[in-house]
Amino acid sequence: MSAEEKYNQIAEQLKVTENASKGSMFGAKCIKINRKVFAMFFKDEMVFKLPPERQQQVLALEGVHHFEPMPGRPMKDWISVPHQGQWEELALEALNFIKVNA
Repeated sequence: MSAEEKYNQIAEQLKVTENASKGSMFGAKCIKINRKVFAMFFKDEMVFKLPPERQQQVLALEGVHHFEPMPGRPMKDWISVPHQGQWEELALEALNFIKVNA
């Protein structure tokens, strides 16, 4: 499954189970709840807004990095993950983080 197909599958699943919606941010596809973005698809990776205590664990995974929409401009709390295997779990974590902090 391509990265974009996996993103779309997760977005559709969250739309049904969590009442999330699709949108765009920085010209990239995103998933949001109550108009708050918690995940997006950017350059074949998914990017998640995660709580600080979880960020370090996720950043320890190979290939994972802070999200920088422009070089040298990292976004606080946003982590870019290239591995499709973690996307569903991290999307739910990001959703729950936004629900609690919205």
